[in-house]
Amino acid sequence: MPIAETPLRLPIPSLPKGFRVAGIHAGLKRNPTREDVALVVSDRPATAAGVYTTNLVCAAPVVYDRTRTPGEGFRAVAINSGNANACTGARGLSDTERMATVAGEQVGAAADAVLVLSTGVIGEFLPLAKIEKGLGLVAAKLAHDADAVVTAARGMMTTDTRPKLAGSTFTAGGTAYTLFGMAKGAAMVGPKLATMLGVILTDADLDPHDAQRLLGEAAEQTFNCVSVDGHTSTNDTVLLLANGAAGGKAAERCRSRGFRPRPARRLRHPRPRDCRRRRGGDPRPPHRGARVSHPRSGPTDRQDDRRQSAGEDGDLRR
Repeated sequence: MPIAETPLRLPIPSLPKGFRVAGIHAGLKRNPTREDVALVVSDRPATAAGVYTTNLVCAAPVVYDRTRTPGEGFRAVAINSGNANACTGARGLSDTERMATVAGEQVGAAADAVLVLSTGVIGEFLPLAKIEKGLGLVAAKLAHDADAVVTAARGMMTTDTRPKLAGSTFTAGGTAYTLFGMAKGAAMVGPKLATMLGVILTDADLDPHDAQRLLGEAAEQTFNCVSVDGHTSTNDTVLLLANGAAGGKAAERCRSRGFRPRPARRLRHPRPRDCRRRRGGDPRPPHRGARVSHPRSGPTDRQDDRRQSAGEDGDLRR
């Protein structure tokens, strides 16, 4: 789909300083107009934090990222859609590590400085040859402009009908900072992130502890309030990267003021435009009391929503 024809809410938010993104079609999806590989790169080492699915069945990229966040020194997030790399055993984890290695080679970073996101069909191995080629192509298209933002956001979409983008600026201690976010998620939406991926970027400086605290509290008041049919998924992940490119001392001011995310209104029955009814019935009632999975300790509850559909979004056709 040409960028001019992409359904968007304008204006397209700006990327924070020091970040570049891009997305391309590498052949994972049948439709050649739909991007399926995306890359997010920080020009300098960044702090990373993450919140993840509480499903006891989780995909290889979740296992990979969860053991690495929160942390420092990250340079990139490699993303593919059309294949979730879930229920793929030891090979799935090996393929995730290979994806990180190739992405790191393309941007001049070590493999352990790259995080990985995957979404799509469950139970199939990654087509690594296509992804490796795609990472090379997408690295050559990295940019800071609006077109790059749109293609990167579309590169993480599955059953979504439009990219989900947001951004804002804020000032702390006389320094201006930018906050940017892109996400995918549609259909089977429930608390504990639902079937979604999210990447949040900022040019503020945050240490791993503050980044993890802020992301966890924000997710609890936003993403974890949404429910359509009560399902959690295998790949749900939201990552925060903070590279400090704007300068200043946002982290120190954050700690000194005891900053907390602004409370959000809990949504009992959201109707986002991308949410679709499940085949054969109405959406199920929402859960209550959602919790974010700790990045290291794994699931915080005993719910086991093993996916019975062929795809992470319940859709074979990517």
